[in-house]
Amino acid sequence: QVQLEGQVNEHLQGHLDNIYHLNQNLACTEERMAYLSYERAKEIREVMDTFKSRVAKLEALQQVTQLEVTESVRIRPRGCLCRWARPLLTLATVLRVLVSSACACPVPLLSSRLRTGTALLLIGLGALAWQKQCAVPAADWQARVPSRWRLCSGDSKPLPEGP
Repeated sequence: QVQLEGQVNEHLQGHLDNIYHLNQNLACTEERMAYLSYERAKEIREVMDTFKSRVAKLEALQQVTQLEVTESVRIRPRGCLCRWARPLLTLATVLRVLVSSACACPVPLLSSRLRTGTALLLIGLGALAWQKQCAVPAADWQARVPSRWRLCSGDSKPLPEGP
């Protein structure tokens, strides 16, 4: 019985030693994890500080360039105004002409398919006539148009070349 108690005590002592070593390993691992997380947090803080300083430098540079631009505009406002006034006025005039032309378009002509087709046909014929008019010399036009239709019909003699 004494020998059996000794064996049980040795076996129990072995388990207690294993538990002690496991607790020690767990404590070391926890300490190592705490140290690694501290180091990681420190690295993240350093990166954040670096980014903050870079952002601050960029903001300062932006403010400096913005001040320089406003200074140059204050110094030369007439040059900027004259440089942009003509193109803006031209653009506004073109837009006004386009809008007024679109508003003046005869909408009743577009109320049915037949009227729409007729309007498109007339526009196409007008464009074709315009292209042909540029290709025909002025003397041919004067020969084809009767003298009573001409604006300057003071002399209604036919042209010497003839039709």
